[in-house]
Amino acid sequence: MNTREINPTDVQSDEIVEEAAKVVSNMLNPSASKTKTVKGAPEWAIIPPGFSPPQGARVCFMKFRAEWTDTPEKGDRQCIIWSLSLMDERNALARARGDVLRTLDEMAKQTVRVVDGNMVDWTGKLREGDLDMWWNDIGPRCRTLIQRHYNQTHNLTAAEQEDFFENCIAVLVRD
Repeated sequence: MNTREINPTDVQSDEIVEEAAKVVSNMLNPSASKTKTVKGAPEWAIIPPGFSPPQGARVCFMKFRAEWTDTPEKGDRQCIIWSLSLMDERNALARARGDVLRTLDEMAKQTVRVVDGNMVDWTGKLREGDLDMWWNDIGPRCRTLIQRHYNQTHNLTAAEQEDFFENCIAVLVRD
């Protein structure tokens, strides 16, 4: 494991906490160690006018290289996503119509808020923000990345689950 000394006078306390969180996150989920944490939007991100994520949201910017998609002729594709609210979950479940196999797909789709620089349009009236068309265009290899992100951000880690079952649940059996 790589270590480095941090001189407390060189950084702010929130930077130390952020660095420690990254180290712990990387230990619990090694595949996340390649993920970049940034203070603002990456330079390649196209931000639409009026873009305003909820206060405190952890906004994720994703770019899919053209050759990874089912429509490489359209160039690189991108989206901006964040976690679901209770209302978002209800909307996704309504679209799944009780089909268990569609639930993950619809939940992951619901996290997508911006596609290729356009706010998502759930009505299907605006071609630029049509999520279903964009979802189809990016293909299964890129859709899987969004589904994976949904799973990682909407579930406890293995360590958190272990803590829960060892320390945070009690069962009473009545005679």
